[in-house]
Amino acid sequence: MADPAPDSAVATSAQSAAAAADSSVTTHTPLHCRWTLWYDNPRFAPAGTLWKDNLKRCGSFQSVEAFWRCYNNLKPPSQLSLNSNYHIFREGILPTWEDPTNIDGGKFVYTMQKKISKTGVCDESWMFTVLAVIGETLDLDGDQVVGAVVSIRKSQDRIALWIKSSDKHICRNIGLRWKKALDIHKVNLKFQVHRDVFSVRLREDEWYCLARQVPWRHYATIRSKQAFQVILY
Repeated sequence: MADPAPDSAVATSAQSAAAAADSSVTTHTPLHCRWTLWYDNPRFAPAGTLWKDNLKRCGSFQSVEAFWRCYNNLKPPSQLSLNSNYHIFREGILPTWEDPTNIDGGKFVYTMQKKISKTGVCDESWMFTVLAVIGETLDLDGDQVVGAVVSIRKSQDRIALWIKSSDKHICRNIGLRWKKALDIHKVNLKFQVHRDVFSVRLREDEWYCLARQVPWRHYATIRSKQAFQVILY
């Protein structure tokens, strides 16, 4: 039987973070909206548990001070057990494809090999991503970025930036700002449309990939999956 200790430890940290975030603070620097931080690890969930039921709410905040109280009470991603995920989303939006706000959008995915992630890149990139998300510095409209997810896996770790639109122009601009925020100019970022992931019938999957400076174009057609890839070089 899997040892539940890692999950229990994170749950305890989450409870402390939630209490800290809700405690009174003497100074308030308000954010534009309220955010919620979640944790899950299906590895330690009882058999048959629905994904949503395994999702643990770590805390909500609407000020810079409350955010740091919550964030600093949680383990950094590098200390989480395998298959763990942190999610930070706008209040009222669940970190799932099927949420009405997310259903027409998609996500950029930044993947790090484990040997690179272990050097501190994952922890740093996650913190800068979260700050950019809650500071709403990645999109000019101020409401296109709905959240972010960090996922700890065996051979690689991933950070995903969730956007409520799948419009190429909107996504391209947000993706380029995210690359600049993380200083990963030479890294390719794939964009995955949510509808194509959970659609019951086989359909065209759209992927956008940000690389260097050339216009959007169809890069490859994967006939077995009826998919195509759009790349910005």
